[in-house]
Amino acid sequence: MIPVPMPPEPPDFDERVRRPGREHLRQKSHNPDQPAPNHGDFWRKVDTQGEADYWRRARDDLKESYGHRCVYSCFYLQDECVYGSVQFKHSIDHFKPVSQHPARLAYEWSNLRWAWELMNTCKKDNIIPEAHDPTRMKTNLVKLQKDEYDNWKVVPNPKHEEAAKGDIIKTIDGLGLNNRKIIEARNACIRDFMEMCDVYSDALMKERQPFIYHELKELDLL
Repeated sequence: MIPVPMPPEPPDFDERVRRPGREHLRQKSHNPDQPAPNHGDFWRKVDTQGEADYWRRARDDLKESYGHRCVYSCFYLQDECVYGSVQFKHSIDHFKPVSQHPARLAYEWSNLRWAWELMNTCKKDNIIPEAHDPTRMKTNLVKLQKDEYDNWKVVPNPKHEEAAKGDIIKTIDGLGLNNRKIIEARNACIRDFMEMCDVYSDALMKERQPFIYHELKELDLL
């Protein structure tokens, strides 16, 4: 997890996402400043059986704006074709869960993040402090550290005060940054970088996983 610039809102976002989204809330007779009910029916259109997940219309904008990388894990996301079926690895995360924040944020560009589906599943409705939002972070909050089982885990940056470290640990847990599958993917990426460092360019490694690349450089492993 590293600081990531907030990309500018697409020119047509208001027309494609925000306005139809707010109209959906109006049709549901829901105050847009109140949290959304935590059930799927709320996001169904009033007049059809379709979904009112208009934020999905920004999928390609988010993918390009965030450079195809998960804003939390920094992994480059590529869809995979398995037995002729496309397996999507990406998802759209609402940084502030709309079940606990104003429902209108479901349709706000500033609240949408490009995320690894696995990480979004781990995050669920966990509230992450705004200061820990990668688009608002001023410095790196976390570092990589190998444990006794040779697993590379995300830990608080030792430069922070003890009180801040406690909050960072909550964010690490809330995002699932040390989820087993994410650790396995991280271990594999690190092995690949270290074994192929004479073949891969720095630019390629930085593009594929900037956080891991930065940490391995700091540890003189590349």
